[in-house]
Amino acid sequence: MVKRTIIYDQYLKHLEQINSQLEYFINNGFSNRVSFGKLLALSGRVENLVSQLYPLPHRFIVYLEWIIDEYNNIRWESHGPEFLITNLHSFVDSVIDDIKLGLIQSLPGLIRGDLFEDYIQMSEHLLDEGYKDAAAVIIGSSLEAHLKSLCKSNDVEYLNKDGEPLKSSQINQNLYSVSVYGKREMKQIVSWLEVRNYAAHGDYEQYDEDDVRLLIEGIALFIERYPS
Repeated sequence: MVKRTIIYDQYLKHLEQINSQLEYFINNGFSNRVSFGKLLALSGRVENLVSQLYPLPHRFIVYLEWIIDEYNNIRWESHGPEFLITNLHSFVDSVIDDIKLGLIQSLPGLIRGDLFEDYIQMSEHLLDEGYKDAAAVIIGSSLEAHLKSLCKSNDVEYLNKDGEPLKSSQINQNLYSVSVYGKREMKQIVSWLEVRNYAAHGDYEQYDEDDVRLLIEGIALFIERYPS
């Protein structure tokens, strides 16, 4: 049974990546030398993630809006970038703590293990509720897990010499090279993994809800046609 922590782990991963960037800027004295575009992208990613984690009008969303509004008022002043970076860093720290302590109350109503038999149902439900990015990550994870299962059942290499999993793109190529499936399927998987990677790395503008719906339908059909 799929656990709700699968999705929270994805959010946690993204937020920790953002905070690492912010911490790097602070520790290396770059706060006032970061480009406006970079700051805009970082704050946009935080807004996107937080809006999916908390219901309106949650105090965290209100506070984040205040941080960004205040920055917009002073962004051309010398201390503007430093203000945004330090406050975003503290804010994201608090969100990370909420996730780790299980205090977030928005997604749990949607993601209960007993509501889903598998990743596909979870992804469909998330998409229907407007969480296209989480849906893309989850269905992409199901594809990656299925590719590894196909490797195991067909005695195809999926680990490197150190015992670590190969990249999904290489696993896909390995399965195709021994004719587990054809060239058309191999190319389709390449495009599916691309959308999944966009979602996992926060490039949310690279795809829309229709792309994710096609992703779910295509992967569901692939898993049915090529069971492990």
